[in-house]
Amino acid sequence: MKNKIIIISSTIVAILLIVVSFIYINTNKTKTAGTIHLYVTVYENEQIKEVIDQDVVFYEDEYLIDVLKRHLEITEGTGSNQGMIIGINGVITENLNQSYYKIIVNCEWANSGAWSLPLNDQDSIRITYSFIDDWSTGC
Repeated sequence: MKNKIIIISSTIVAILLIVVSFIYINTNKTKTAGTIHLYVTVYENEQIKEVIDQDVVFYEDEYLIDVLKRHLEITEGTGSNQGMIIGINGVITENLNQSYYKIIVNCEWANSGAWSLPLNDQDSIRITYSFIDDWSTGC
């Protein structure tokens, strides 16, 4: 009789653990919010080099920086340059008075930096190494 009670109790506990695990996994899953096209270049060995040119997913409540950090190595500026991308995949902008990484969203200048730039499904994001006198969007 005790063996039956132990087996029934163990079965009930196991079923409860499975149900709780299933609920936890499904309620805490971050949902895909959409896809953006990400195009990024760097300036290396006196040449502009393409780093990424592909569609990537983004999730609810993410900003551009979250997506970038998943696909690239991003270096943020410090001090007065905090919140500014100064390096991508180890290629650092050496003189911010002469060059920088510009962010273009759907062929228009971004209205905020990568750390606060919200994303919309089907956005086209271009982050390109540019010289300070280059005001083109690259579109």
